[in-house]
Amino acid sequence: MKRILKSRRAWFAVAAAATVGIAAGVAAAVIGDGGVIYACYDAKDGKLRAVESSGACSAKEGTESWYTKAGSDATFGLGYFTGRARSLPALGVAGIAAAPSGLSDAIAISSLSGDNARTMLTPDRPVRFRDLVARLTTPSTFGRQIALSVGSATINGGVLSCTIGAGQSECSESGPSPEIPAKSTLYLFIGGSGAEPTGADLLFSWRATAG
Repeated sequence: MKRILKSRRAWFAVAAAATVGIAAGVAAAVIGDGGVIYACYDAKDGKLRAVESSGACSAKEGTESWYTKAGSDATFGLGYFTGRARSLPALGVAGIAAAPSGLSDAIAISSLSGDNARTMLTPDRPVRFRDLVARLTTPSTFGRQIALSVGSATINGGVLSCTIGAGQSECSESGPSPEIPAKSTLYLFIGGSGAEPTGADLLFSWRATAG
């Protein structure tokens, strides 16, 4: 464990140096599009290697990334998001839509097109979603699918999702999601397999990271 921590701390130092231009040679080799540094690390010994994209890591490796631009731009659009979808309507075959953050009234997914109150754009650089947690104020009768969805107004657009089982009220998924393109349309999808009682609220939270 100490070896892993030392290796990863050393990489953080390299990332910081690249940010201010001290390690210009390293920065030129590892900073990808949008000013993001990507690295893969060995889960056994913590050794890191620089790569050009987050998809370059093997299945046996973990991933790390650091956004190198200074100032408020370094964290704009990133961090934790929370929300509450109020008064879920009776579940239709196509599902329900709600805003991916903040307070909103859930509507039928068929009414989502052109509804700016329940959609938002992702930041102007690629991001990933992580740590989705959802909780119903009333346990589900048949089960609910909860998904952060991009683009298409169906469960097929889901990029990070979890399922609340029948008789349960909570679910979670750590992720990460696939890389989400800049300025993608995002909304919360709520689906299921049967008619649910109306009036329940859905509380949820998730996190956006640079890689």
